[in-house]
Amino acid sequence: MRFFDLRNVLEPEKYRLTTKEIQLLTEIMLLPEHFKYSRFGTRARKYLIKTLGTQGWKVSQQGLVQFINHLEVKGMIYKDEDDVRHLHKSLLPLIDPKRVNFSLKFEFSIDNEKE
Repeated sequence: MRFFDLRNVLEPEKYRLTTKEIQLLTEIMLLPEHFKYSRFGTRARKYLIKTLGTQGWKVSQQGLVQFINHLEVKGMIYKDEDDVRHLHKSLLPLIDPKRVNFSLKFEFSIDNEKE
């Protein structure tokens, strides 16, 4: 989750993730291996609702879909040509449980002008 805190600092406000979006995205990334190719399917969503419920977060199927749509708008999820949702490719290395060291490269520009 700390990665997303760092990311948020560098993103324009409209692309920053909320605490709930970070929590959901983290749980999506932590889904068991058998959801690897169906992280956004019905069974995975039911699993997520159950998991989030154990953390005190009550969310419905419709609410979960809303959050997933927000993550898509913010670029964390994309749809392929078959309309299947996937995590953004930049997030995939973060899922590898064998990987414990990461080198992150952030590129950004600073615009000091007020609109």
